[in-house]
Amino acid sequence: MLTDDQARLLKEWKLIPQRVLDARGMQRAEFLREATAQGKVAFAPHSPCVHGHVFWLGSGHCVQCRPQVLTSWRKYYEDGWVYIASSETLRLHKIGATTSPFERPRQLREGYGGAKDWLTTYRRQFRNHGRVEDGAKKALEPFKVRREYVHRGKLIDARELFSCNYQVVRDAIDAFGFQALGDGDEAGKILMRW
Repeated sequence: MLTDDQARLLKEWKLIPQRVLDARGMQRAEFLREATAQGKVAFAPHSPCVHGHVFWLGSGHCVQCRPQVLTSWRKYYEDGWVYIASSETLRLHKIGATTSPFERPRQLREGYGGAKDWLTTYRRQFRNHGRVEDGAKKALEPFKVRREYVHRGKLIDARELFSCNYQVVRDAIDAFGFQALGDGDEAGKILMRW
């Protein structure tokens, strides 16, 4: 049973009950493994951290000590969009994951990677969209390109860029079609030929 403070935290974190694993009675290694497998936050009152907190990610991080870990956890386990953006100037493609696919292209055109001509050439909604993004990027590792650029006065290292044919990038994402929530959208039917 949750205390009032624990219930308040779940509400503050916008965690619905279906995203919380009741880990009471489970050994630590077991509930961390299950939390990872099920994409949930473990509630383990019998296994608190050194500060007495009881909510854990499968990675072993205490959510109450480090609430910022929920951002990457959400991206990894929740539904969202995976997209391809392409720059003709750089002759590169970028894979990304977002919950707001129509806002991201504008942000990229502010100069991501040193280009302002980014177009969204593909987007599709997936379960566990962060997993799909990570898996596709790993498959494209041989084509990875790093570029430094200045954004708002800071030197940024762009690491999500790939130099290959558009279809290779598209195939890397489509390999995760079993997690798709709908058909892919090739915005404007743009096919890059490089």
